[in-house]
Amino acid sequence: MKALPTSFLLAIFLVCCFPLHAQTPPTGFTSTVVSSGWNEAVGLTFTSTGSKMFVWERPGKVWVVVNGQRQLVLDISPEVGGWEDHGLLGFVLDPNFDTNGYLYLLYVVDRHHLLNFGTASYSAAANDYYSATIGRLTRYTATPAGTGYSVNPASRKVLIGTTKSNGIPSTFNGHVTNALLFGTDGTLLVSTGDGAHPYPDLGNYNATYAAQALADGIIRAKEDVGSLRAQLVDCLSGKVLRIDANTGAGIPGNPFYDAANPSAARSKVWALGFRNPFRMCLKPGTGSTNPTAANPGTLYIGDVGAASWEEVNVVSSARQNFGWPLFEGLTPYDAFTSSNVYNRDAPNPLYNTGGCTRQFFYFQDLVKQATPTGTATFLNPCNSGQTIPGSVPTFVQTRPLIDWGHGAGPARTGTFSGSTAATINIGASGSPVSGAQFGGNASTGGVFYPYTDFPAPYANSYFFGDYVSSWIRNMTVNGSNQPSAVGNFVNSGAVPVAFAVSPGETGLFYVNFFPSEIRKISYITAASPPVAVASSNKTFGPAPLLVQLTGSASTNPGGGTLTYRWNFGDGTATSSAANPSHTFAAPSAAPINYTVTLTVTNGAGLTNQASLTISVNNTPPQVTITSPANNSTYPLTGNTTYPLRATVVDTEHSGGQLAYAWQTVLRHNTHQHPNPIDTTRQTSTTIVPYGCGTETYYYTISLTVTDAGGLATTQEVRLNPDCNATSFTLVDADALIDIDIQPLVDGAILNLATLPTRNLNIRANANPATTGSVVFALSGAQTQNQTESVVPYALFSDVNGDYNPWTPPVGNYTLLATPYSGAGGTGSPGVPLSISFSVIDNGTPGPFTLTTTVFGSGSIARSPALATYASGTNVTLTATPAAGFQFTGWSGDATGTTNPLPVSMTSNKTIMATFAAVAAGQSVSSFVLVNADSNADIQTLAAGATLNLATLPTRNLNIRATTSPATVGSVVFALSGAATRAHTESVVPYALFSDNGGAYNPWTPLVGSYSLTARPYTAASAGGTAGTALTLAFSVIDQVAGPYTLTVNTSGSGTVSKNPNQATYASGSTVSLTAAPAAGFTFTGWSGSATGTTNPLSVSMTSDKTITATFTAIATTTYTLTVNTSGSGTVSKNPNQATYASGSTVSLTAAPAAGFTFTGWSGAATGSANPLSVSMTSDKAITATFTANAGQQVTGYTLVNADTDLDIQALATGATLNLATLPTRNLNIRATTSPATVGSVVFALSGAATRAHTESVAPYALFSDYLSDYFAWTPPVGSYTLTARPYTAAGGGGTAGTALTISFSVSDVAARPASAPAATALPAKAAAPRAGEAASAYPNPSPDGRFSVRLPADFGGAVRYRLVSALGATLATGTLPVEASPVQLLDFSAAQLATGVYYLLLDSGSDPSARPRRPQVQLKLLKQ
Repeated sequence: MKALPTSFLLAIFLVCCFPLHAQTPPTGFTSTVVSSGWNEAVGLTFTSTGSKMFVWERPGKVWVVVNGQRQLVLDISPEVGGWEDHGLLGFVLDPNFDTNGYLYLLYVVDRHHLLNFGTASYSAAANDYYSATIGRLTRYTATPAGTGYSVNPASRKVLIGTTKSNGIPSTFNGHVTNALLFGTDGTLLVSTGDGAHPYPDLGNYNATYAAQALADGIIRAKEDVGSLRAQLVDCLSGKVLRIDANTGAGIPGNPFYDAANPSAARSKVWALGFRNPFRMCLKPGTGSTNPTAANPGTLYIGDVGAASWEEVNVVSSARQNFGWPLFEGLTPYDAFTSSNVYNRDAPNPLYNTGGCTRQFFYFQDLVKQATPTGTATFLNPCNSGQTIPGSVPTFVQTRPLIDWGHGAGPARTGTFSGSTAATINIGASGSPVSGAQFGGNASTGGVFYPYTDFPAPYANSYFFGDYVSSWIRNMTVNGSNQPSAVGNFVNSGAVPVAFAVSPGETGLFYVNFFPSEIRKISYITAASPPVAVASSNKTFGPAPLLVQLTGSASTNPGGGTLTYRWNFGDGTATSSAANPSHTFAAPSAAPINYTVTLTVTNGAGLTNQASLTISVNNTPPQVTITSPANNSTYPLTGNTTYPLRATVVDTEHSGGQLAYAWQTVLRHNTHQHPNPIDTTRQTSTTIVPYGCGTETYYYTISLTVTDAGGLATTQEVRLNPDCNATSFTLVDADALIDIDIQPLVDGAILNLATLPTRNLNIRANANPATTGSVVFALSGAQTQNQTESVVPYALFSDVNGDYNPWTPPVGNYTLLATPYSGAGGTGSPGVPLSISFSVIDNGTPGPFTLTTTVFGSGSIARSPALATYASGTNVTLTATPAAGFQFTGWSGDATGTTNPLPVSMTSNKTIMATFAAVAAGQSVSSFVLVNADSNADIQTLAAGATLNLATLPTRNLNIRATTSPATVGSVVFALSGAATRAHTESVVPYALFSDNGGAYNPWTPLVGSYSLTARPYTAASAGGTAGTALTLAFSVIDQVAGPYTLTVNTSGSGTVSKNPNQATYASGSTVSLTAAPAAGFTFTGWSGSATGTTNPLSVSMTSDKTITATFTAIATTTYTLTVNTSGSGTVSKNPNQATYASGSTVSLTAAPAAGFTFTGWSGAATGSANPLSVSMTSDKAITATFTANAGQQVTGYTLVNADTDLDIQALATGATLNLATLPTRNLNIRATTSPATVGSVVFALSGAATRAHTESVAPYALFSDYLSDYFAWTPPVGSYTLTARPYTAAGGGGTAGTALTISFSVSDVAARPASAPAATALPAKAAAPRAGEAASAYPNPSPDGRFSVRLPADFGGAVRYRLVSALGATLATGTLPVEASPVQLLDFSAAQLATGVYYLLLDSGSDPSARPRRPQVQLKLLKQ
């Protein structure tokens, strides 16, 4: 999809967005952004578990969001017509998506794709917008791929719109395709709009594309009724359809289902009378699971209005008619109820009887306003004593639950005054619906909130929105769908286009159209997570770059204080300050990005993150838009196309490293209407003329250029309407309408027969600020001189804006209008405007009727079989005689005996087929085509047959006549056409070119058309009585169809495989080409007989073809990957390299430390996938977060050397311990717990030795310890099972935690001597001893792991020391030498101690047998 023109249609979809405002829900709720940065997202839905969110964008892409990361699922942008209101608007997952992978898409088709796809004229880059087209429903099959999905384009199945003639008609710029939903019964529900002009469109409207649609066969003649298509039962427009999701056919039980034609439009209709049913939802707890019950559930629908009213409708049963366009909201719509338009599906049986001239009923004859009983009497307008026959569908309007007026309102609900429909304002005295008044301009529908966490009055209510007026409200309804209250939920700032709830979590989700984001509204509880907000005073600059970071704007909805952790992304230490400053360095002068992550944690341990990017050694691009110029003016006389150009300079990056994003936005009063973003470097935009009225209009064109480091610059220019130039507008002067029809430009031709009215006027558009009057001079077929001094300036004047009508005579005209600064044509004259135009009155031919009658016994079939035909339609009539009769010819508006008969519909026609009784006796009953080589029959020769010499088994042919009886006197043949022959056969077989004893003579017919007649006679040589002849027409062609060759070439390094791989291919066969690039190359496209980048490529063999695959060398850009950790754990990279080639993939594996769990990635990656695949498309910094485990559990075992008290190894289940190879036979086993300290641990050892033991102090050792000095155990050889369970209290008391059980074995083979490590004395500092002084350490905490330790005065001799972690793991041991100084230096910096708590155990004396009577000291050390 390319750049598209901008247009504005009031109160229809995707034309209105707003400045950024707060989207604030009521007190007690919080609104958060779930996902942002979308390209016009228009909907979201969830998988059955809620673990994955699907989002679809209007231009044609479908994404899945998993753990916060979006992945592209499907891109059908080349097929989607993404202009004005159109695009990919509907999407739904199959109820069995988890097993069948079906997903469904509803969209308008780009006309270029509709007419050209599959032909040589098709280009994926081409668009044909502002033209007639169709809406289409397709199904694709998705298969799991990693954490996302892949879709094979070949799985595409079209359910609605297989051809241009059976899609959802689009004759203007909006409301065609809307929403998809599965009913409770598994049927697929589809909402469609009327596809008409937003102004009163009664058909034959030259401001639409209806004439083009009629010529194309997109609509039938009966459907050229504009908005009234919503009332045609046999039409897909303005409906809710109920179809089979596998076939697209209607469902038996639908109100107008035709068992003989389940694919007919009428077979699919469930409800009708909608204008733009944009979004719909299913009311929970409604519907049957049995499709035959015809109860899919109750639908709540937001129907976007036209002139005055917005609606919330409820479809609770089949055949409901909501009245559009005869009704808008709760009120009749006079523009349609006062217009007489035939419903050509509703013939009047009284036509041409008793003076009745109404051949069909008018639409307004068939729909009546709501009644208390829901019933009404429908009288025939030609005879009030007769009712309209039951074969013609009639309806009583189903009114909306509520409606609200455009602008300020009012908001209303329906009541009755006696038996007459009435309205009452919401919240008024006596109103059944309470609530404050409101207004709006575009109902977007909504969703029921099914969860109980929202308090009254929000729980279990229906939430709906209005995106023009930027609000969200909730409505309370009862089981009978009667509303009782409407409340305000989000008063302003929201631009909702879709709502959803997740099966996996609470909260109301909605799509905000501008900015394009997914938001979630939640009710605040103590369990609500905090909201992290990070900002900085700088985002770029040269190294070293000092940046002030701010996190204090973060909030905790549940109350209480927050703690902060900043990860700067550059490998330096984290910060716990709320607003730290940090200096960013760079390894070189090249630009480098650092991802700064702020993690905030509340008192409940819940976290939230926010990230910033700091670009060091980088500056943003410098952007200057050179075309169009700022503050240019655009004319109001027609569309204007502007080239978009800019000068861009970037100091650090080349042009190929810059990304462009152009966007054109129509500004209308206080809101705006954005076009999709165009990423082409040099492109164009088309401006539609709006402005210079009482409302403010102008355009902005912005360009955002982003460099490879992520720095972006946006520049904007403004285009203003040229209000100083005069222009003309043709106006509909009917008293009930008074609306603009079209701009009136030089050379225009106005056809009175196709305009919406003959009551016209012409308005001059001049700048009211500088214009005091306008002087008109009309000459030509009629003259008119008029001076207007008050807006509007109308050629035939007006009364307070109510235009006086003028029906112009047919002819040519010249119109001159001159603005003056003063009233009455005084003051200074402005620039005059003169145009020429002409008026004609040529009614659009048709629709025409074709009446067929028969004389004698037989029937006539017509194709297509329609009630009326557009001018020029070709109809084929086939006459079929009854038994004992023969067709003898046509009469009336056709003559001759051609059968089938082609008829061109250029007028109403009546044609009769005559069938004559076959006289008893002889007749020719059929012809048979014979192979004159083998004398075998080839086929029966039927009327209208085409014989292809190239495909017949032989070119040596003959034709045999079959008679009744089988033997007659003779048969006389007469062949005419491309060749002639007159021949008489008197002996069986009766052959046109004779035979010799049954051996047929050969005839190779010339290419051309033929007519063959054969008549039997009772005697030989055409003697006796003539019987009944048989005449038929046939044709001969000689067209070779294949085989064809497919030549495949390559450009660059790569290969192409063909499937099937053959030398030649039959005509119409399909070949799959797969391009495989060589290493260092990428496939960039096809050329020759195919274009584009689709891979694999399907090629239809309709001729010899040559196709080239182009492979382009990949640039050798390299990037760095920086990995950080938060919490205790490690991350491994595979491959582990300093740099990575662009596009390469790196696997990161996070391994938590004991007592910790990996909880997710941040920085350049999010989510919790582990291992994580990282595609190297830029320099990246990624942080792995490890969180301490909640609750008590035993997480592992460690085998300990009881001689040195050092860890030997982790003890895992299945381990085998060989006493001969271990460093000692004096062992112990320590249990590791989470948290590090518990109340107690109960051990149970069984197997070759048994032990039951309880430890209440860390470390928790199976054979106990004294101050981490482990007691020795030499295990007997054999097998063991060990279980340890933590408890919250000492001695195995309190609450039991999670146990860990392992099995291991002990052996004693291949023994070798073990050596013990020698203790090393550490240097000490001198200090004066003081008697009786206790042990101490300083500095404590230590910044680098070095401590000065003061020994107790009662210690003597050598002192053993051991440093252990808070979990009891020994980290270092040694012996301090005997020295005079009691202060010793212990240097643990080489151990690279992490920040935390450690314990230093000091033991006086060197005799192990003396424990535990030796003096012992334990010091608590802190490492910063």
